[in-house]
Amino acid sequence: MLLFPLFYNYCFQVDLGHGVLVDAANLQYVSSVEAKKTTYTVCEVVFTRDELANSSLTGKKSNAFLSLDVKEQLDTSRVKAVVGTLSLQHFPPHLYAVLISKLDMHR
Repeated sequence: MLLFPLFYNYCFQVDLGHGVLVDAANLQYVSSVEAKKTTYTVCEVVFTRDELANSSLTGKKSNAFLSLDVKEQLDTSRVKAVVGTLSLQHFPPHLYAVLISKLDMHR
């Protein structure tokens, strides 16, 4: 996915898709070497730490932690923007397909 620069409120912003704009300066720390680190970094650019700590990817109850309450689902537009940014350049095709199917997203 290509990133399209926009000028927004006199600040250089990058459109990650799905209506998600982030400061270009925050993206300079995104590494393309390791998928795990790249994913964490992009998530921290798009979501606040509070959102990441108190939400889940799907908003469904975890089979691993049945005693815990269900957490609110992360904003799906921003999740799609993160997935689109990571894309196939960071993940092998079979892992990317699993991610898309778990999120029930069809591009």
